[in-house]
Parts: sequence; C-alpha cells; structure tokens
Amino acid sequence: MRSFLTVISFTYRQATRLRSFRISTLLLLVLVVAGIVIPSILAKRAAERAPVNRIVILYDRQAPIPVQTGVMNQIFGGAFEISTGTLAQKSEDLKALHDGKLSGVIVLSGSQRYPYVVNYPTKGATAYWPALLAYFQEMHSVQALKHAGLSASVIRSALGPLTHEQVSIPSSAQPFHSTHYVTTYALEFAIYMFVLLYGMNIMMSVASEKSSRVQELLISSVPTTPLMFGKLVGTCLVGLTQFVLLLAAGFATNQMVGGIPSFHLARILTPEIFMLFVLLFMLGYFQYATLYAAAASLVSRVEEVSASAQPFTTLFVLSFVAGLFTLQMPNAQWATILSFVPLFAPTVLFARVGMATVPVWQVVVSVSLLLTSTIVTGVVAANVYRMGVMFYGKRPSFRQVLGWLRQSR
Repeated sequence: MRSFLTVISFTYRQATRLRSFRISTLLLLVLVVAGIVIPSILAKRAAERAPVNRIVILYDRQAPIPVQTGVMNQIFGGAFEISTGTLAQKSEDLKALHDGKLSGVIVLSGSQRYPYVVNYPTKGATAYWPALLAYFQEMHSVQALKHAGLSASVIRSALGPLTHEQVSIPSSAQPFHSTHYVTTYALEFAIYMFVLLYGMNIMMSVASEKSSRVQELLISSVPTTPLMFGKLVGTCLVGLTQFVLLLAAGFATNQMVGGIPSFHLARILTPEIFMLFVLLFMLGYFQYATLYAAAASLVSRVEEVSASAQPFTTLFVLSFVAGLFTLQMPNAQWATILSFVPLFAPTVLFARVGMATVPVWQVVVSVSLLLTSTIVTGVVAANVYRMGVMFYGKRPSFRQVLGWLRQSR
C-alpha cells in the first residue's frame, strides 16, 4: 500500500511540475473564459444594434382591407409598435427599414397582393407573417361577401371560428428533454477528451520509461501492479485537477457575465445525474486507461505506441460517436443495447439519461456490467503489464499475450 501511494504522489508531482502542464492549463483557462465572455459581448453589441421594433402599415383609399391597428397589435402580441401611413411615404419607410430604424413594412394596395417587407436581423419579425396572411385572407373574404350583398350576420356565421376539443392520448414513449442537450453534450465531450488525452499520457509515460530502461529500476523497488495502478490514479488526479480548475473558471466567468443562471444549471444537472456522470466518468477512464497501459507495456519503442493502442482508440472514438447519435435518439433500440456494452456504456448510457427518462433497472444493470468489466479489465491488464514491461524486442502477438495470461493463473 505504501509503494502504491508513493507512485501516486510521484506521478502527480512530476506531472504538475512540468511546464507543458502549466502552459496547457493556462491556455485552456483562457479558452474557457474567452468562450464565455466573447459570445456575451457579441450578444450585447447585437442587441444594441438591433433595429427599432416598429412596423409601418402603408395603404391607399382603394385598399379592400380596412386597417385595424388594434387587431394588428393583437397579432403581434405587443412585440412591435404598429403605425400607419400612406403609399406616398413608401420609399422613405423602405429606406428607414434598410437603415435598421424599422422592423417591417406592410403595403396594402388595391390589388390582392400585400407585400410584407421585413428586416431579417430583427428577431421574430418573420414569424408573424402566417398570422397576418390569415387575417388578410379573412378580411378580403369579408369585403368580397359584403359586395355580394350578404348581411353581416351571415358573414359572421360563415367565417366564424370552428369549435374543437383537444384530447390527449396517453403514450408509452419516454419524454424527450431537449433543453438538456447542451449540458449533456458538454459533459459527453469532457469524458471523451479526458479519457483520450490522459490515456495517451499514460501510454507515452509507460513506453518512454520502458525504452529508456528506467522501468527496470522502478520494478526493482516497486511491484508491477502497484506501479501500474499508481500511475493510473496519479494521472487521473492530474486530469481532475485540471478539470476542476476549468470548471471553476467557467462557472465564475458565467456568473460575472450573466450567462446561464445557476438555478437553470441546477435544474438540468440534478444531483442524481451528476453522481451518475462522476461514476461513468471514473469507470470509463479506468477501463480504457488499463487497456492503454497494457498496450504500451508491449512495445519497446515510443514510435510503436500508436499502432499498439489503435484498436482501443478506435473503439473509444466509436463509443463517443454513438453517444452523439444517442443525444438525438435516446430511446432508440440500438442505443438501449449499446448502453449495456461496457466499452460503450460511459458515453451512450449518460447520453440516454441526460436526454430521456431511463428505467432504473437499465441504469443499474449497465453500471454493474461496466463495473465488472472494469475490474476484469484491470486484472487482465495488470498481468499483461507485469509480463510486458520485461519483454523487449519485436512486439508480441496476440497468441503470445494469451500464453502469458495462461501462465499467470
């Protein structure tokens, strides 16, 4: 136990003292702060340059539709100030629209064409056109029926609203929480980057120590199993240190610039989901980290590390891609099946839980399988590591590795 703690302490202190660690942490902090501050500044400037929320209705005496400002205000829901004018000021108002002083211009003339000119940067200006078109159509029909000699009561009866009743049918489908997409995606990406970056860090550390013969000195004083797991835990603590710093900087910056409110984040990232994230985060890391350490122990040169770990890297990238697709289809059958596969569970299961309501038994079974797989992978990887660090020369074949495992029983 003492040697295990010594390896953890040594790995952590050695990694955090490196200039590359400090520079990368500083750069990531700058990127996180800039990624929050710059969009906030741009949004504020865009709001300052936004055009006046005013729409002008231009008409002439031949317009078949009477201009009812009160009805127009109801259609726009008070989002825009409505004013009227004549066709004589059309060119002037269109220029004002182009300059951003107006949000839209509606032209009513003697024909049945009613141009609706909108300043597109204006948020929501185009969304009201269907309602306006329905109103114009209704008023046009009323005027046409009046000219045909029908009374007002008959017209109201013919064009009055239909009575309807909405009935909700219970569905067995699980609810889809679209508001959780951004948070779930960010945490998925955090798992992906953490495992990939620090898994590669472990691989390079093991391979460089073996190629420089430092590994032989370490093994003479520390057993291989505490050595491997000490490296894994120490590297994990280094990554968590960096992750916590970035999270704290992001949260503090978000609060200062008035980004996403804290209560909104708390509503999305509930304690249960956060605890599951931490559990999947740690199990996913140790599962792939043990595989990376075992793969690196089989090579004699640093140049061979990439080829040795390529299968595991490919599997992890595929699991991340599957997690991204799961964000869009969390209730798909293939997503449910993949969430029970240990190598895919850290990303796919979390995506399902973050975006939909997953039965508790599925979460328990998936986590149990992942925990069992991580323990088994750790035992197998420790045996491969014990034999691999003392093996030099040509990289052993898969059959040779199986032979080592049989001898270790």
